[in-house]
Amino acid sequence: MQNSQYRVNSGILASAAALNGLGFAILSKEGCESAIQAGTLVEVSFDELYPAPIELRAVYASKRSLSPKVDTFLSYLLKNI
Repeated sequence: MQNSQYRVNSGILASAAALNGLGFAILSKEGCESAIQAGTLVEVSFDELYPAPIELRAVYASKRSLSPKVDTFLSYLLKNI
């Protein structure tokens, strides 16, 4: 296996690269389930390799000033951590 020279810092670009056959991408399974079902992406398991943990932070002035969309997103993150 060769080391790739293609690197991205966006899940959208990583997904597009994988869908176009440029190699592997670490993506959320939830976000690409339809592509897996359609056979355009294949889930690959590595026995010894795991992606680095992702640290997410939310900074906001107060809970009262949150928009409903941001509040829903934060609630989703808290339930799925």
